Amino acid sequence: MTTGNENNKRENDNAMKGPNGEALHWFDEVRHRDNKHKFLTRFVRLLYFRLVVPIIREKRGPQVIAWGAAIGLFVGMTPTVGIQIPFVILLWYAARRFDFHFSLIMAIAWSWLSNGATMVPLYYVFYVTGKAILPSNGSDLDEDSFRSYINEGLSNIDTFSDSMLFLWTMIQDIGLALVVGCLPYAIGFGALGYWLALVLAKRYQRFRHRND
Repeated sequence: MTTGNENNKRENDNAMKGPNGEALHWFDEVRHRDNKHKFLTRFVRLLYFRLVVPIIREKRGPQVIAWGAAIGLFVGMTPTVGIQIPFVILLWYAARRFDFHFSLIMAIAWSWLSNGATMVPLYYVFYVTGKAILPSNGSDLDEDSFRSYINEGLSNIDTFSDSMLFLWTMIQDIGLALVVGCLPYAIGFGALGYWLALVLAKRYQRFRHRND
């Protein structure tokens, strides 16, 4: 007679094997869907589907991929939740007019770094940073007041125009601290994303050439 622990162990052993019964590589094991409740798995799956998969699918050069990651992260680290995709598409269209190309898929994927779940803590960091740079600008809000303000504004958003109105009102109410405070993070994350995507894209390109 098997115990509950033995049954659980057997299920975990089966879950960590591939379709042919082979043992999974550590990376595949970490990002396995049966482990998606774990923080590390969620983080690895996020990186895989937002960074690795677009690199694999993008057929153009590493520079195109790297600039896509950089622009996506730059936009993602600005107070543009709700209009990020239209903003990225507008940048992509404008860049093409000047014969500058970046991966639209990569840019859209990484612009979602800030979303409904992460925007309050991110925006508060932007706000505090901006206040340190511009100490006399805008009103002073503690974290709870800031969170209440954002959540109240989000509850009134139903359309794209509502998103635009909320962003404009937020900048007017809170001041330039939010806009100025996001710039160090947008530039820093954009540069980091460019470097990381360029390294991975070049490595994948060499791997693909060796296997062609």
